[in-house]
Amino acid sequence: IIVIMITIYYVLSLLLLFELGKQGCTSFLHYSSSNNIHSVHHTTTSRHRTSCSFKIPTKDEDDDDDDLSEFVEKKLSTEDVDFDGLSFVDKLIEDELNAIPAFESQPPHAESHFRSTHPQMIKLQTSELVGNSGDIGDKQSQIYRAGKNIPKSWKKLRPEKKKRFFEGWYYRLTLPEDNVSFAFIVSIEDPKPNSDLSLSCLQIMGPDDEYLVQGDTDHTKFWAFTSQQALGCIFENKEEYDDKNKPMMIIPPKDFNTSVQSGFQVFPERMQGKLRGHDGTKGGVLNYNTCDGVPGECDFDFRIDPLVGWGGAEASDQKSTAGWLAKYPVFEPHWQVTMADGRATGSVRWKNTTYTFQNAPFYAEKNWGGAFPIKWYWAQCNSWNNVSTDTQLSVTAGGGIRKLPLTGGTESLGMVSVHYNNTFYEATPWLGDMEWKVTPWGSWKLRGLCTAKNKKTRPFYVELEAKCKSTDGVNLRAPTLKDGMVYF
Repeated sequence: IIVIMITIYYVLSLLLLFELGKQGCTSFLHYSSSNNIHSVHHTTTSRHRTSCSFKIPTKDEDDDDDDLSEFVEKKLSTEDVDFDGLSFVDKLIEDELNAIPAFESQPPHAESHFRSTHPQMIKLQTSELVGNSGDIGDKQSQIYRAGKNIPKSWKKLRPEKKKRFFEGWYYRLTLPEDNVSFAFIVSIEDPKPNSDLSLSCLQIMGPDDEYLVQGDTDHTKFWAFTSQQALGCIFENKEEYDDKNKPMMIIPPKDFNTSVQSGFQVFPERMQGKLRGHDGTKGGVLNYNTCDGVPGECDFDFRIDPLVGWGGAEASDQKSTAGWLAKYPVFEPHWQVTMADGRATGSVRWKNTTYTFQNAPFYAEKNWGGAFPIKWYWAQCNSWNNVSTDTQLSVTAGGGIRKLPLTGGTESLGMVSVHYNNTFYEATPWLGDMEWKVTPWGSWKLRGLCTAKNKKTRPFYVELEAKCKSTDGVNLRAPTLKDGMVYF
């Protein structure tokens, strides 16, 4: 037995060392936003304007604002129709219990990786009834009890993570006509008892380098699914709906505004939220009254139409951004692009200004783990000038320095990946040649040549250059190993 165990250990070690030479870009937490291109470098997370101009029509030229608002209202109201006799909430729960992906191009790791401590999620995961005003009922519970997806049920009941852990979701909305973009950054830290770093948080970056934040130390308010990207946190219910004995989980979209004072819920194809926080550049994360912040508000509600996940538009194309090792705590935090390109229709009210949009460029990704890389950079764009609206083009690039397991050394990595008209092109060090030149802030230049020839890769050459003024940008907070949500 000892000989077998030693043999297995060395085989796994050799496989891991072999994979180290192939895997890249697994550790880039990038909380950032810009008007057109988003970038991060080293230990600074910032928002900036680029020197490029972008124009993708978000409505027909002859549409006026009233027509667009009416269209958006109709688009959002369709979310509450019945699905084969089920309400929106019932259908969402049933898909979760049956481990059904939200859409065809849903990539790996779109689901949550932490164990939710929300009371109703615990009941759902342990096959008990979840009573939420009748929205989640006997049918779903019976489906769960029937024993479907038993391996998945074991995963749901996985032990609580004892070491430091966070999970973060990044959503970027670009409004080319307004020369504005928004970044919605959701995070949960240490969802377990007796941790001083437990935190549910929503950060939003908006126009003119402005930045709002709201957080809560009660991690039991945060819920997330384990089959698809559905998550949320109600910071505060309205008084008439406030019942501490029955915390709300999923709220029917049509009831969100009337029942929620502040909070958010993210579904695979819809996002809703009300941030009632403060200026993130002043004070800390929590209540602004105790940290000298300036109050600020942001409301958002929009539908999302996915175009590509990560790897292409078909279910068979989907792949892990960081490779198969993303399933294991080897390189942390892990990174997964969950929607390399999509289109959003709805509205965002930023302070006193309302932005209404149709088919606006949308991007989504996530990170999870316990520690950051030593340094990293990142840039992403899916809104271009001189590109036809019929052309699908999204470019994601990143790299940095990370620690290696077993050896304790470090390595420098870089990658550029392109989704062009639903076809995936990937340039990485293990597929060809990569070069990158990144200044401390303001210039990103990457060149990639993919020379590998197999069924899963396509030879190609790509150059990416992004610039901004050295004075542009705003620092953001991110989960850190010892201090929680602070400026990294």
